[in-house]
Amino acid sequence: MARKTEEDMFPLMDRWEESQDTQAAFCEANDIPLSTFTYWRGKYLESRNERHSVFTKLEPEWASSLELVYPNGVKVRLPESTSLSDVRMLIQLV
Repeated sequence: MARKTEEDMFPLMDRWEESQDTQAAFCEANDIPLSTFTYWRGKYLESRNERHSVFTKLEPEWASSLELVYPNGVKVRLPESTSLSDVRMLIQLV
């Protein structure tokens, strides 16, 4: 098997992104070892100044509010500025 180059693999990365296939299915259909695809995927993302990560940045909802959930399912959303004494009082209502 001939050694792969950017010219060989980067167009395949574009094709995979446009497809609905999983990486494994795409590799099988194109007779590419998954390890080779993974290696070139990293190179491709580096070239686009993207970092490949399995993590997604999440913004916590509680950053701007507090939410109390009572045993009966009632939810009370409070502004972040709510005093601790008010929160304590609401918790004791149970």
